[in-house]
Amino acid sequence: MREALRELAGDGTIVLSDGEYRLGISSSLEGLSAAELRTTLGELLGDVR
Repeated sequence: MREALRELAGDGTIVLSDGEYRLGISSSLEGLSAAELRTTLGELLGDVR
């Protein structure tokens, strides 16, 4: 998950302010590939903005 967030922030998909963030993964996300996790996180965090 950390790597997916790093990639999303690095390519400009998401913009995070400095600070601490706590994210939890539900069991429904455990089986996702790295690419699927990255896409899902991008979509979820995009909705939060």
